[in-house]
Amino acid sequence: MMAEYELEPQLVAYHWVLTLTRPGFAMYTQYGVCTVGPRSTRHGVFEDIRNEMVRKRPEFAQAVTLFFSLEPNDLVAGGR
Repeated sequence: MMAEYELEPQLVAYHWVLTLTRPGFAMYTQYGVCTVGPRSTRHGVFEDIRNEMVRKRPEFAQAVTLFFSLEPNDLVAGGR
């Protein structure tokens, strides 16, 4: 009988930057690193980050997204 192994989901760290704007009023930019699982979606991560920013600054609840970047945080140099 073969042993059954349950693979643990691999978490991946992503660096993000999000800028919200209220035209004619102000801009609000934050950045950080988040760790997400294999079933995460780009949209879901975006919403989580935006909701947290709005929680901190409620006046940006109706703001427009000016910029959003979500990229793997791990840098692989020289093909190693």
